[in-house]
Amino acid sequence: MKIEDIEAFVCFVNVQSTSLAAQQLGISQPAITRRIQNLESDLGLQLFDRNTRPLKLTQLGFQIFEQCAQVTAEIDALGQLVNSYKLSTQNLRIGIATSLSDTILSGILEDLKQSYPTLNLEISTGWGIDLLDKFKEKKLDCIFSTTAQTYGQNHQINIEILGQLQIVPTISKKLKKMSVQHLADCQSLGWILNTEGCGFRQYLVSEYHKLNQLPNIKIEVTGTNLQMNLLAQGLGVGLLPKEVFEKSIYAAQLTSIELTDFNLSVQLFYMIQPDLNEVYQSICQEMSRKVQSILGWG
Repeated sequence: MKIEDIEAFVCFVNVQSTSLAAQQLGISQPAITRRIQNLESDLGLQLFDRNTRPLKLTQLGFQIFEQCAQVTAEIDALGQLVNSYKLSTQNLRIGIATSLSDTILSGILEDLKQSYPTLNLEISTGWGIDLLDKFKEKKLDCIFSTTAQTYGQNHQINIEILGQLQIVPTISKKLKKMSVQHLADCQSLGWILNTEGCGFRQYLVSEYHKLNQLPNIKIEVTGTNLQMNLLAQGLGVGLLPKEVFEKSIYAAQLTSIELTDFNLSVQLFYMIQPDLNEVYQSICQEMSRKVQSILGWG
């Protein structure tokens, strides 16, 4: 008897549908039928009364189903034991872009702690370019970043786009009445920006270069929460993902402004090392869905 034949039999009996069983096991409907027939052949018994619709187990078939259900339960328990051991003996190293870490980190950690209490997790935050360098050096297993320069030409790397972020000039609603239509108008307000290395800041500097100017940077910070706090006080203009500040505790105090000479959107993506084990790959995929949910995309 083969384990896959037993699993197909148990799954079919539980859901009472060939199509649902095939969907749950990720195989075709004919494969479900074939595996059940293989099991009957190996046992030398007929498990179903095929004169009934829907199919019903024979009396002996029901007893065999109960035994097979115990077998699949023990196999699941064995898999959980092995996965738990892997999670407790290895570190999963995750990199998250600084511009997003304040918003998504706490939600991710809370979920992971509940779902995988034995997981050893290492979190690194940094600018997109730095995260990509660490990923290339295999110092990180998975990264969530907004940097445009990815390893897109390397088809061995698993890159998945999660959504698009609108990067917008942001001010306190206290300043909304001021006439701010161009980059030059922001100079009198002064900019509150992340430190050098931030891709958003680099783009802003390049746009000012076109005007033969440098941005008037009043305050340099690291992280979006502090930046939003200062912006809410009306101390200047910042540059933030719209999806981030709209989900923050400062949403009621901040507003984006539309400039005629500034437009920036970036793709949020995540990357997984190609040789990462399946357990950790699955955890990273769960994290990606959580990030989408936090940002209102899921």
